[in-house]
Amino acid sequence: MTVRVMLVSPAMNAALREARFDGDAPLDRAGERSARAAA
Repeated sequence: MTVRVMLVSPAMNAALREARFDGDAPLDRAGERSARAAA
């Protein structure tokens, strides 16, 4: 039996760059590019 696990990380924003976990912070440009590429 094979098990596949997919890990998904959030796209970058200013809060994550500062190691704060603010769920309402908007994505920065790099985060937007990463999210579009993943979609």
